[in-house]
Amino acid sequence: MDKASINNNVVSAYEISQDYEQEKYVRECSKNKKILCVDTDCKNPVLRYCHGDKKAAYFAHLANTDCDYYKFDKNDTTLFKELRIKLFDHFSSLGYKVEMEHKILERHYSPIFCMKEDKSFVIEMCDSKTIGNVDRVLKEYSLKSIPVKWIVVGEKNLMLKENEISFLKRFLLNESKNNDFILFDGKEIVQHRLYKKDIYSETASIQDLCVVDGELSIKDYDSRFALWKKQIDAEIAQKSVNDKALTEEQKKHIFVQKATEQEEFTESVTYQKKHPEITEKQLPDYQTSTFTCTECGKIAGHKEFYMTQGETGICNDCIHDPEILKKIIENMRSKG
Repeated sequence: MDKASINNNVVSAYEISQDYEQEKYVRECSKNKKILCVDTDCKNPVLRYCHGDKKAAYFAHLANTDCDYYKFDKNDTTLFKELRIKLFDHFSSLGYKVEMEHKILERHYSPIFCMKEDKSFVIEMCDSKTIGNVDRVLKEYSLKSIPVKWIVVGEKNLMLKENEISFLKRFLLNESKNNDFILFDGKEIVQHRLYKKDIYSETASIQDLCVVDGELSIKDYDSRFALWKKQIDAEIAQKSVNDKALTEEQKKHIFVQKATEQEEFTESVTYQKKHPEITEKQLPDYQTSTFTCTECGKIAGHKEFYMTQGETGICNDCIHDPEILKKIIENMRSKG
């Protein structure tokens, strides 16, 4: 745990570890059992101060106890602790009064509480296991009129798809004010924002994190997102134009194909009537001929072909391939 009470003053293990004289004094207090838990509901409040070569400074209960702060610490992770310290240092440098592990809600400790002038907000940290508590925490903060910002802790992935991510991330993309979330991977932060079905992602350092219109954001992220959004809108508009043109071409060629088939069928029937002595096997007309697909090499009768010319054509399978259809239409356009 980072917080403790010494002589009715709340102290931070992290801050104490930064100053030799302070740490020397706190170690003496620890020996004399003068360090107490900050949770006023703690049943066994006496703490000890710990700081070694491998672990960062922290406080621990001398005896097991039913303590909200202990439960918060028990569910803590190395990445959560690293992020809290980075956020503490960063927002302090921006002029905020920052408190780590601050108990605002009943039986819940807020990782970071920032205050500046008449404005304040909380930063909550979460991972894939946190989703069960998000709704409850949001409601409790709302009742106290305290804005809450979320930072997801986990692995970085710049190729996100909205329907292929954990529900927590999906929840933030769809329910947050700006349809975005910030992720911390242990080294950098990544901001993801949802627009229609696409996600814009950008990587930066903690030092680039700021508050824009009351929301956490990478510095100048909005301007770069706006340029990307404009490009996406242009691509969608162009695709709509292309799809419409393609549909019109398809309708045109379907009409021409049906007319050609009817004409060839009529010629075949007329030919049979004029030559009744010729059997169907002997009939060298359109209905009994075979054709070769110029795209896949398939050989079959006219019923399996979308369009034919001479002994070749385009089969029904190939005409449904978007790339082949596009090529056919472009060839027809070039020929006028």
